[in-house]
Amino acid sequence: MTEPRDPSLDVLLDLDGQVLVVDPEGGHWVRFVVTQVPASVEKPHGLDYSLTLHGPNGERLVGFDNAHPVARQKRGEAQDHRHRLTDNQGLRLSGRGDAIARFLDLGGHRVAREGSNAMTTLKVGIATYGEMKARTMAVARGERRIAPGEPKVWFTSTESFAKVLSAGNRDLLRVIAEQAPASIDELSRITGKAKSNLSRTLKTMAGYGLVRLERGERGRITPKVTHDRVELDLPLTRPRKAG
Repeated sequence: MTEPRDPSLDVLLDLDGQVLVVDPEGGHWVRFVVTQVPASVEKPHGLDYSLTLHGPNGERLVGFDNAHPVARQKRGEAQDHRHRLTDNQGLRLSGRGDAIARFLDLGGHRVAREGSNAMTTLKVGIATYGEMKARTMAVARGERRIAPGEPKVWFTSTESFAKVLSAGNRDLLRVIAEQAPASIDELSRITGKAKSNLSRTLKTMAGYGLVRLERGERGRITPKVTHDRVELDLPLTRPRKAG
């Protein structure tokens, strides 16, 4: 029998689409995907979620999600689990911020060691990793809401932001938008760049929400530019602490 759904977890929906680039080099990023679904035994909180930490080549290093059961979980149990490289480990999303806190702590430690076709503006913010974590946890605890105009993607510095939107990467986005290549192979022919290099770059851009990689027949991947502008929200001063 399904337990009554806990609506207090709905605050996590505010994190949907948030991307936190958590190292100065811009090589590791955290992505949140949270949507509401009917409550069930497998998803008793009524949320379908994925919290993932990605590396420089776009590979998933660590992740929490409830998309599917894992080997050690019995049928009818909650599907919350962790991916860590090739391992799956079951967990239980018991309250607001529980999995998120563990995930951000794990992600920060690891980094220290290592839609629609309508075009839109991607708003980007700059914050320290500590500020990103504090903001995310405040949302998870229900202490603040993310306003519609707030940035979706966060970098730790303007330097890491500039690397992602270098002249070469902007040219690549322009080629994709203007010539609409049907595959990465075609994009490689147009640009003269190696397919392997393009794949790595596109995976990173997809992680930041700059492109969408659509999978078609026979594994063909078509890159699509998702935004026609990027807006940087950069405060020049920080608010003073009280006292």
